[in-house]
This record gives sequence, structure tokens and C-alpha cells, in this order.
Amino acid sequence: EDQINDLKIDNDFTHKITEVRKKLMLLDNYYQQFVSIGEELEENVADIFDEEYLHYFRIFSGRAERLSNNTRMLQEYSV
Repeated sequence: EDQINDLKIDNDFTHKITEVRKKLMLLDNYYQQFVSIGEELEENVADIFDEEYLHYFRIFSGRAERLSNNTRMLQEYSV
């Protein structure tokens, strides 16, 4: 960021930013999959899990959602 402000950007800058954005997009996809898995397990449709353990899936889903949100924030910042 300081290099951008000081106009000291090397020729490889665009390539580096593109690579970072691709990695962030991949991470966000993974986090969204984790959220979906956690929510599915939390629903406990097949009644596999005891009610007392379902809060762990809520915690898992919540953490994955926060990580996804942070990743999206970094993506937007990289623009």
C-alpha cells in the first residue's frame, strides 16, 4: 500500500495482486462450503446427533462465516 502511494510499483505488481485475489477467492469458496456443511449437520435431519452437541455445529458454522466475511473484506480491499 505504501509503495502504491509512493508510486514505487514494480512491473510485477498486477500479477502479485491477481494471485492474492485468486487465493482469497479460493479460500472464500472453502469457507462457504464449511458453512454449508456445518448448517446441514446442525439441522440434524436424520436425528443422528444429540441435541446437546448441535451447538458445536453452530460454533463451527459461525467461525467459518466470520472467516468468509474477513476473506471477502480482503478481496474488496485488494481492489
